[in-house]
This record gives sequence, structure tokens and C-alpha cells, in this order.
Amino acid sequence: TGILFGGTPFSITGTLLANTTGVTIGGVAATSVVAVSATNVTAVSPAGIVGAQPVVVTTPDGSSVSAKTFTYTDFGLSPTFGPTAGGTAITITGSNFASNTAVTVGGVAVTNKIVVSSSKIVAVTPAGTGDQDVVVSISGFPSMTKSAGFKFIDTLPTITSITPNSGLLVAGTFVTIRGTNLAGVTGVTFGGSAATTVTAVSDSQLTLFTPVGTAGVKDVKVSTASASTTVTGGYTYYGIPTFGATSPVNPKTGPSTGGTVFTITGTNLIGTSSVTIGGVAATIVAVTDTLITAITPAQAASATAKDIVIVAPGGTATKTLAYTYAAIPTITSVSPASGSTDGGTAITIIGTNLTGATNSSITVGGVAVVGAVVNGAGTQITANTSLASAGLKDVVVTTPGGGSVTKTGAFTYVIPAPTISDVSPATGSTSGGTTITITGTSLDGATSVLVGGSLASITSKVESQITAVTPAGTAGLKDVVVNTINGNVTKTGAFTYIASSAPTIASISPTSGSTLGGTAFTITGTNLTGASSVTVGGVAATSVVVVSATSITAVTPAGTAGAQSVAVTTAGGTSTLPSAFTYVVPAPTVASISPTSGSTLGGTAFTITGTNLTGA
Repeated sequence: TGILFGGTPFSITGTLLANTTGVTIGGVAATSVVAVSATNVTAVSPAGIVGAQPVVVTTPDGSSVSAKTFTYTDFGLSPTFGPTAGGTAITITGSNFASNTAVTVGGVAVTNKIVVSSSKIVAVTPAGTGDQDVVVSISGFPSMTKSAGFKFIDTLPTITSITPNSGLLVAGTFVTIRGTNLAGVTGVTFGGSAATTVTAVSDSQLTLFTPVGTAGVKDVKVSTASASTTVTGGYTYYGIPTFGATSPVNPKTGPSTGGTVFTITGTNLIGTSSVTIGGVAATIVAVTDTLITAITPAQAASATAKDIVIVAPGGTATKTLAYTYAAIPTITSVSPASGSTDGGTAITIIGTNLTGATNSSITVGGVAVVGAVVNGAGTQITANTSLASAGLKDVVVTTPGGGSVTKTGAFTYVIPAPTISDVSPATGSTSGGTTITITGTSLDGATSVLVGGSLASITSKVESQITAVTPAGTAGLKDVVVNTINGNVTKTGAFTYIASSAPTIASISPTSGSTLGGTAFTITGTNLTGASSVTVGGVAATSVVVVSATSITAVTPAGTAGAQSVAVTTAGGTSTLPSAFTYVVPAPTVASISPTSGSTLGGTAFTITGTNLTGA
């Protein structure tokens, strides 16, 4: 389908369409014809006449008349009548409207014409009489005419007032309508339903009884034999208000200070003029037919819930025991008043009305506590603090319904002093250069590390660990000191300087073994005491035993075939003996064959069991 002006893009689906040379609608050529594929052609409709028109596709092989048609549609007009003096606001709907679209009624151009969009025009009728044609045209296209499309009426009824303009859903509300040209009224409807006992008291007054209605705002329409007039939203039907069946009040509790925003769900709530809790008026914020938003007034705390009463145009509704005012919590003290930023400080909060508080509703410095327990009287909470930043912090307790209470600056988080639990390794050369790891707590604020009174070089630091390189020192047991922004800590005798010469390797025995590792060997040399590492081919040996200053025993790791270096590291340094140990790939052995016999024709599956068979 498309508008009479043409210009509607459309698509044709079929077969053998690849070489399409033309498309017509009602014998008029379409434009912008594109053969998209063998099964699809797109085009734009030409101008046409109202109704269904045949579609013809032409290719070099012939023409095909589509079983489908293209329907040209007329434009829409609303309203279709108005006073002879003109001035009726009309809306024209269709498609492909442009800024130069012209509209006339009875041959006279409309006024205040606005092309709202390509599918909508609004305008105002000129003066006229009788039934007149409405013509819509665009330069370069055939015009569209709606014959006798608009009726000029010299006695059009008008409505100036509807009294009352609201009532209950039941029929029978007596209503008076005032206006002009009402003597010839043939009917009145409220939301499409006919009123009863419509009486024209005079040309300017009607009386009637409303029909049964549904809740909400309704249009009122007054009709004569030749015309009608409508007041949009002229009458409102009110039903008897009700509370919802499930959780109609939310929340159901709040502090005695009031100020809690709450909602009421139900039906027929539109127009609600009053909401009271326990007889005290709440502040209404917003009302729809199914929802009221309001703010609670202040009232004394009570264990007994209060009734909520709604007063609406349709009547009154009461929800008994619907809202409870809870006592406001208080805090008198927090003990202790300080604790570690690491958390875990056990605190006691003393106050009143603390019942119902939980971990998530108790905060110290904005951070929830853990392990909260409230005593039965609601006068004491015990809990543990969580990890937080240093400084003076507020303690806040929130209870269900009672609200929140804040004890300003009641707790101070303090960064704990540092501790040292271990220094590893615990020995190193007097020449320095040993990398040590200091383990403890609160070490991330370290400003310096001293070993035997001399400054070590810090390479990394986190809360629980510092890595540093020892300075040169004298032989013997030394203290390790860590200085931080939060204090200093000393680990007495935590590091021992050893005066030792560099080790030497004289020989290795045996000098070869399997690449599989596991060969026990002995290193002979000097200054081997305190050896911290033995490697073969760069891989650490196992079962290292320092027998004496001149002898070490160990077991080779797995390695690759060929000669490998052996290295020994002590506090005095590292000694390497190049090509000292040769890894040899072990020869294979055969332990058994199974089965041990088979056919001369071959094809017997058998298994060889042995050692070092990899690589066969």
C-alpha cells in the first residue's frame, strides 16, 4: 500500500527477476527500479488512484502480472465537521507529505497549516457552509480529493461546563451540562456509554443521569442530528478506594520522628484527598489510580500498629494495624574507643532501642562490622571492626523501622606498630650483598632497614614482607631493625655475618652418571662450610650434605646428555668447575619377551619389558 502521491518504496519477490527492465503499477511506470537478485526487485511507487492496482514486471523474456496488487490509499481527516465561521482545528493523516503540501476546504486554503511530519498535517478550517470537498496536493503530483469531506454546521453544539464533573462508578449521578445550541441534542455519552433521561431544559442547558462507568477520566460527547462536540476528559469516574491484597503498605514500620516515605497500593485511589496514620495526617506526595506516595507524620513509638485511612472521592478505606512507629535507637558509648586499621577489634556499643541491628546496619567509619550480637533488651551490641583507613570515625547503628543514630568520632582507627616474625636467610657473608626477606606485619610503611647498625638496601616492601640486600659487616650475630612511619621494630640477633673465603672445587667423583639423575656424587675442595646451593648444569642437586670444609655429598638431578658444570655457593661466594660431570644416556636392557613363540607367518603381537627403552 501507499499514498496517492506515489513515492512509497516497495519490494517484489519472485523468480527470474535478475534482468528486470521495468515495473508498472496500474499501467504507470515505477521509478528507481533495481534488480537486487534473481528473486528480488525494489522500486518506488508512481502517483496513482485510490484502490488496488495490478503490478507488472517486465524482463527481456516477457512480462509477469503479479498475483499481488498495490493499493493506493486516501488521506485521513479528523474532525469532519465544524462551525460555519471556520476555526476548527483539523488533523490530516497520510504519507509522503512535504513542506509545500497545500490543503483547501471548499476551494479555500486552510490557515495556520503545519506539516508536522511526512504523515501528519494540522491546520484550521476557513469559513464555509454545507458539505465541502477537502483537497490535498503537492506540486508535481495529482491532487487527492475527499468529496464532501467536511461539513460546515451553523448550529454546532458547544459545552461550557459540566456540573458535577465527577462521580461514582454506579449509574445515576445527576449532571447539568451548560453550553449553546443544546435544544436539538439527541444523545450524550460518558466514555462512550449513553447517559439516561437527557433533557434539554433550554438551548443552553441539559440535565441527565450518568451511565455506569469505569474508574478514570472520560470524554463527554454531546450529539445533535447533524453534529457533535466532545469535551476531552470532561468527567471522572471514582470507584470506592481499596487497599491491595498483598503488602499494600510499604514499608510497614518507621521511626517515631516521622519523615519516612511510604507507598500504598490499591484500586480507585485517584483523587485521594487525605491519608491518616493513627488519626494523624500524612503528607501526600503523589497519587495515581493504583498508588499513593506519602510521608509519615511524627508520632510516639508504640508496640501496637496504627490504622491507615484513605479518603477519596469514591469513599473511605481503612487498613487496620498497618503501620508501626518504632523507637529511635540511641548510642551512649563505644568501647574501646580505638583499634587497629587491620580490623578485628572487639567493640561494645551501649545505647537503647538497638534491637534488630545487623552486621550490615552497623558501621564504623562507613565500614560494616562483623559478628554483631544484640542483647535481648536492645541496650548492647558486641561486634568486631573491619579493615579500614586510619583516623577518627563515626559509629552508626540503623534498626528496622527505628531509623539511624550516629555517634560522631566515637572510634579511632590506628595503624599498628610493625612486627618482625622472621629473617631469611639468617646468615650471609661479611662482604654483604646477601638478599634477605623480612616477614612480619605493618611493614609497608618502612623507611629504612638496618643490619648490625648499617643501612641495608630495600628492594621491595608490602604490608607483610620486605626484601633487602645486606651491607658489609663484621662477623657475628647482628640485630635487624625496621624503621617505619608508624614506629620501629628490632629483631635481636636475627642475622649472622660469616667471615668466609670463596669456595673452591678440586674434584668431582664420580664424574659421570645417567641423564635420569639419581647419581650420588662427592665434591672435594676448600671453604665448603655453609654451602647454600649445589647445581649440576644449572639445576639444583638434591640431598646436599656438607660433610666438612673440604667435602660435600649430593645426588644429581635429571639432566641432558653431555658435560655439565658443577657449582657450589657459600656465604663467601660461588665456585664453578666447568664440564665436571657428564650426563650419559643409559643403555637399554631387556628383561622379558611375552609371548615367547609365534607363527612363521609373522603377525604375532608381543611385549618387550626392560629399562631405558625410550627412543627405541
